[in-house]
Amino acid sequence: MEKIFAKPFLVSLDDHSDGVTVLAKSRANMTDMISASADGEVIFWSLPEQKALFHINAHENFCRGLAFAGNHTLSADTIFVSTGDDNKVCIWSLNALKQQYKQERQEGNGIESNWNRLVFKNYTPKASYLSKHSVISCDHSYSDDIFATCGSVV
Repeated sequence: MEKIFAKPFLVSLDDHSDGVTVLAKSRANMTDMISASADGEVIFWSLPEQKALFHINAHENFCRGLAFAGNHTLSADTIFVSTGDDNKVCIWSLNALKQQYKQERQEGNGIESNWNRLVFKNYTPKASYLSKHSVISCDHSYSDDIFATCGSVV
């Protein structure tokens, strides 16, 4: 048992400024992961590079749910869904995030982070839906292009 816990600590993905509330891993590849925190920030991670690719101010308060869509390995775009305490369900496109980042970088907008790299946080979702009640979680179907959410009211 001592050998199991004797492994050295390898890396810390610590770009969040508040507590992490939810994680999601892509089923299509081993490199994409997203995390969300209590301040509504969603971070898209590249695991091989061990760095955050996109910081997104997705929700006003807690981010409660994250899910990757049924992205196939040959698909041209990566889609993921986030839900939060602001009663929003947001659908995000990785291609759209890349385009917005390039545009903002050319215009010189953004925040300089600790490592002197540009961090832009005000991305626009591909689609956004407003619920009457709080949405606690979300998930995506393996076979169809649909997602499901849950909350306190059906």
